[in-house]
Amino acid sequence: MNMLRHSIKQAWQVLKQNRLYCFIYMLATAFSISMIMVLAIVFYLKVANVYPETGRDRMLVFRFGEIVQPDGSRRISRLSLETIQKCIYSLQTPEAVTAIYEGWGEVQIQPDNSAELISPTSKYVDTGFWKVFSFHFTDGAPFTDADMQSGIQTAVISEPLARQLFGTTKAAGLYITINFKPYRVCGVVEEPSYITERTYAQIWLPYSAHPNLVTSWGNTENTLGNFGAYMLAPSVKEVEKVKKRNGRNDPPL
Repeated sequence: MNMLRHSIKQAWQVLKQNRLYCFIYMLATAFSISMIMVLAIVFYLKVANVYPETGRDRMLVFRFGEIVQPDGSRRISRLSLETIQKCIYSLQTPEAVTAIYEGWGEVQIQPDNSAELISPTSKYVDTGFWKVFSFHFTDGAPFTDADMQSGIQTAVISEPLARQLFGTTKAAGLYITINFKPYRVCGVVEEPSYITERTYAQIWLPYSAHPNLVTSWGNTENTLGNFGAYMLAPSVKEVEKVKKRNGRNDPPL
């Protein structure tokens, strides 16, 4: 105890004699610790199972494909929707599969009784998106397979966007004008974090309502496009099984 008191007194004397140096030293130490904590938190949010990406530890991602031309040239890009439909949608081993449009697409919303346009962050997805990722619906429900097949113009929006547009989060069944076309709001969800880049948006739309988005790139035999595929294995232990595609009914890729 006496040694501890002596060390504290000695440190206090050094602090009084070299105030500027000690201040800079303590400030640098505090800044370093803060940066390490921030990086640790960001890393945790990037890899841990957090809302709505609660199945990261059993998720497999297919975002890029490669085409080798007869002349030996190679082209690497995201996948076409046709490739995902033929090679990934049909797999039986995964618990759920989704295709997400990862190209550029701007959405503009015109609120009622206002000339101002809102440009929320958007994603074009399918019905499997709501099975692969665990969104919490506070009102309504996701769009259905029937909506996708018929190309009905419907949308899921976040709670903050619902408040901005309607003044309430109970917006299911109401209509909004997106790119000068009427869309029915089918559901409202808790807004995800910016950190969850695979899922973050303020509005989610069925890509079937936008046929121009699903076109494949030329000279790639309809293999490449602007889509990424995400698969959810039934459990962590079965991730390798899904990778190897050894389900009894799974066709080869």
